[in-house]
Amino acid sequence: MENLDKLLIPVLLVDDQPANLLAYETLLEDEKVETIRANSGQEALDILNNRADIGLILLDIQMPIMNGIEVAEKIKNSDTINHVPIIFVTALGENEEWKKFGYESGAIDYLGKPIKKDLLLHKVRSFREGYKNRMKLEFLNKELIEKQELLDKFVYIVSHDLNAPARQMTSVAEMLKNDLGDKLNEADMQLMNMIIKSSKNMSHLVKDLFAFCKGTKNENPELISVHDIIDDVISNQVSDNPINFILSLDHLNKIKTSPSAVRQIFDNLISNAIKYGPKEGLEIQIIANQSKDSKLVEFLVRDNGPGIHEKFHANLFEMLNTAGSKASNSTGIGLYIVKTMVERMKGSISLESILEEGTTFKFTIEDQV
Repeated sequence: MENLDKLLIPVLLVDDQPANLLAYETLLEDEKVETIRANSGQEALDILNNRADIGLILLDIQMPIMNGIEVAEKIKNSDTINHVPIIFVTALGENEEWKKFGYESGAIDYLGKPIKKDLLLHKVRSFREGYKNRMKLEFLNKELIEKQELLDKFVYIVSHDLNAPARQMTSVAEMLKNDLGDKLNEADMQLMNMIIKSSKNMSHLVKDLFAFCKGTKNENPELISVHDIIDDVISNQVSDNPINFILSLDHLNKIKTSPSAVRQIFDNLISNAIKYGPKEGLEIQIIANQSKDSKLVEFLVRDNGPGIHEKFHANLFEMLNTAGSKASNSTGIGLYIVKTMVERMKGSISLESILEEGTTFKFTIEDQV
């Protein structure tokens, strides 16, 4: 970063006449540039495909076999080198026809022959500033990726190291409660239940934080059966009370999306319905609507729980927000994770809830086929 002022911008000089290439080099010899010669359009393309650091192209239009406009079109149509700015160099003067073709083919400026040194240096210096900014962004992006990788490792280690003692604390407290249950007075039993509740909350918090960090990473979409994922999520739910699941998914086709994000979304919504639902008679409906006219697939997760008061709806998906005292054992992260993942899959999420009747979460995700 501190050496950006000394950075040389690699300038590709493309002309079939060696004398012209020498003239460009002479004019630019006192500038902070590295000049690279190409004697033909094909040679220029070969250099560009082998050097990712080219910052500017001075491209002659009138060349045999492949003229400058044809070269510029090939550069423009490439996914890897179309970012490199092109200045056409021509003896055609102010001919409007070639200028039209030149700009359409991807050039962003031009110089007439014979080249005026002051004008050439002014343009090269302007592009050098843009090149420095691009290099700065690439450096910062690389630095950001490296820091993200370190953060991922840190989160994984911390989540593992925190989860283990939390699980042990829960297990030991539950064993003591079972073994000493009839010997504990009411105050002792409340303290024991508080220990169990706090340790479970800690496990949920660590799980949610780890899921959030995983969910912020890009994942290549896969062709998946959402039906199979939901079945698997349901089979892994833990509840002391029977739950009636009603699934309307048989018509749902496979969709291309992030499997881990879909799993996390349904795991969170179903877990919440179980956590806050009635101990007896809990019913959870999961419905899918897939339209042929849209890439968005709509899902509804509906329960017959206590409902969520309307005053909590607006902020429910924000970080560390919970739905009042009923959610006192919530980490306040789960629904924020759900919203983040849904939006990363180009969808949206909302809820409808009536007190003492239940809640419906409605969300969409994009089928990336």
